[in-house]
Amino acid sequence: MSGKLESQNSYSSFKTESEVSHSITASSAYPETTFTSNTYHQGLLRGFDELRNDAHLCDVTLIAGNSKFPVHRTLLAACSPYFRSMFTKDAQSSTICRSEGSKYTWFSESIELRGISSEGLRHIVEFIYTGRIPISMSTVQNILAVSRHMQIQAVLDFCMEFLISAIDVNTCVDIIHIAEVFGMPQLEDKATSFMLDLFNKELTAYTLLPSMETGVHSHAVAVLNNFLYILGGQNHFEERGKTAVATVARYDPRFNTWMKIASMNERRAGFHVSAVAAYNRLYAVGGVNSVGRLSSVECYCVEEDRWKYVASTQHAICDHAGAVHRDKMYISGGFTDGHFSDAMLCYNPKHDIWERRTPMQHPRGWHQMVTIKDRVFVIGGNSGINKRIDVIETEVYSPDFDQWTTVAPLTMGQSEAGACIVNDRIFIVGGYCWSARRCIKVIQTYDSENDTWERVGNLPRGLAGLRLCTLTLPHHLIR
Repeated sequence: MSGKLESQNSYSSFKTESEVSHSITASSAYPETTFTSNTYHQGLLRGFDELRNDAHLCDVTLIAGNSKFPVHRTLLAACSPYFRSMFTKDAQSSTICRSEGSKYTWFSESIELRGISSEGLRHIVEFIYTGRIPISMSTVQNILAVSRHMQIQAVLDFCMEFLISAIDVNTCVDIIHIAEVFGMPQLEDKATSFMLDLFNKELTAYTLLPSMETGVHSHAVAVLNNFLYILGGQNHFEERGKTAVATVARYDPRFNTWMKIASMNERRAGFHVSAVAAYNRLYAVGGVNSVGRLSSVECYCVEEDRWKYVASTQHAICDHAGAVHRDKMYISGGFTDGHFSDAMLCYNPKHDIWERRTPMQHPRGWHQMVTIKDRVFVIGGNSGINKRIDVIETEVYSPDFDQWTTVAPLTMGQSEAGACIVNDRIFIVGGYCWSARRCIKVIQTYDSENDTWERVGNLPRGLAGLRLCTLTLPHHLIR
């Protein structure tokens, strides 16, 4: 009996096929309902943010300057096409090249983002984890640069919306500049229209000096005894150095005339010239021509109108920068041995010798150097080979202590710009911005007393490869 009851109980716990079909058919009378949570995505982000704040499960660290940001690569890949490409492809095809040849892949534990500010990256990371981002006129450029680099369209749209709403009499010039740098034609049109509605067009007076007989680019300039020297360069836009020239022209402000003087011994483009007043000499260093990069250095004797070779640099170099401090010439960076250099060299004209000094913190080329009192400033330029990266860090060298320090960075990248000193203020003019992929008009000035950069105007159009100098002109030439 007990066995039979067990059999019945066991049988009663299962349904036949016909019973199951009947049950499903009956339930189909109630349609499927989809539920959507309005708070789920907020809770998901909040959970990720809590994990980040507690440093739990973070598997990659983003580095900008001296700041580090532990994050989750899954979340980065979900919101940034830049990181999605890096993390989801196989190790060979997802490499992102760095300036020194090392590579980032999906398994990299840390990723250094060169050429962007730590402040901008902090704002973007906060947005990724919270969906919120505060934007102001003081932060918008850094945020734009990072969001463009990481391809986060939502933030780019927020920046556009903010800038359009911020256009007024005090900001329109700055916003036009931002639009030019970041390639935002709609914003530029709106800000320009606003400005033209407010102000009448005014012409800025320029003093035009007589033109040179033949125009050049990738040249060098120097001022010695209030004469302006234009040296070398190329007179055709061809392969770097292919059409380099050795010619030298001198401008005399007393008579407002140009004259040719003795040509250099070698054709040079992408080189540096320093005027060392104590020896009444010009020194032309390195460069490139149709043969290749140069290590030779030559000196111009004003009294003899003649060039002669002096001690060469150890390595062939081009696209470097230089400045004079206490009658010695300092050369930094440039392109040598297949990469951008961080080297700092010092030439002593008295003994005709080169010495190596402590290298820069950031390799760079197409940058500028200037001297203010006992400090040598290295500004702008770019790094990287396959992918050019703006170097916005400003480094300051102390020749007395052979030490480097870092001061306020540029507000945007400027390579192949012009630089000069006026009343102990540095002026950086024009150049090429690699993050914006265009020549820029901007004129920036640096106040060394307050360690601040300020935009003070624009060129009539974007220019790169220009050179700056200061020259005393007669009153009759100044309108």
